Amino acid sequence: MKLITYNVWHGLNGHGIVSFGELEPRGRHEKRILWQLQEIKKLDPDILVLQEMNPVRELSDRFAKDLDMKAIHQVDQSGLRLLGFGIPLNLTNGLTILAKSELRLKKLSGLKLSGPFGFCSDLASIQFQEFRFALISEFTYQGEKITLANVHLHHGPVLTEEFLKDLENLYHQKNITKKEMNHVIAQMKQSVPRRLKELDRLLDWCEKNRRTSKLIIAGDFNDSEDSPLFKKLNSAGLKEAYKKVHPKQKANTWDGSKNKDNHILTNKLFPPIEYFKNEKLLELLRRHDERPRRLDYICMTETLVSKVKDACEVFNIEVDGLLGSDHFGIQVEI
Repeated sequence: MKLITYNVWHGLNGHGIVSFGELEPRGRHEKRILWQLQEIKKLDPDILVLQEMNPVRELSDRFAKDLDMKAIHQVDQSGLRLLGFGIPLNLTNGLTILAKSELRLKKLSGLKLSGPFGFCSDLASIQFQEFRFALISEFTYQGEKITLANVHLHHGPVLTEEFLKDLENLYHQKNITKKEMNHVIAQMKQSVPRRLKELDRLLDWCEKNRRTSKLIIAGDFNDSEDSPLFKKLNSAGLKEAYKKVHPKQKANTWDGSKNKDNHILTNKLFPPIEYFKNEKLLELLRRHDERPRRLDYICMTETLVSKVKDACEVFNIEVDGLLGSDHFGIQVEI
């Protein structure tokens, strides 16, 4: 069984009311989708776990038809919508899982992990701030049922020692006030607890509702391998599959040095925290975001990890001068 997780990148800037701004020149997004489909066909996975599919229903159907796979999906960012119509006009973003038909994939839940009052669905949504969801499914492989959750956790930045040192330098150079510095630190410290709460909610649902001991959680975790998030996953009996094969090897699925063209575009994004319209601080936050690191993972219960025979980065080599996303993907063979 070959499983891939990949953030396909919606290419939007996250700002606007009637419509969100697009980061790419006209037509480039479509070229990336064609690139993605072409490269997926080469790898021929049994299961695809995809994030930032936009518009999620239409794109899921397109992938399913083109790849001859079954698709399920969950809207996670949609704004205000009724009967499919609303604003922002170009945002019905979400999570998708695709599987070959013989795996009998079915949706168990579109579980809201975090966010204020509101909801998202294909027909209607009420959303004024970021929501995070898990798309939870079940499939059958060689007679055994396996629970699979697709996640895209909160994207708030991690407060590292290097960033803290650079931030203090800005303060000593009088480029930021003490109050502003402390506010930035406080905001960044909220990211890890939020992701931990999201994971807690998912694990709690799995404990109460899944019908098998075999569990896979895959997707864009927006966190580092040494974070408290992975300590919690390990405590829950889940191990990271890539590390099982390559214990000492890094797999930087977010790397501007190897993905220059796409990261030039993502560098136009404003950070998800208040930066007080301070250009020096904005530059520091963008530089911090651009550091190469791992964001995408496939975690499994021990009975599955023990059967992993190979793991590698995928979608990380240019074809005709193009890469398909601002992320690279991870593939695992069981």
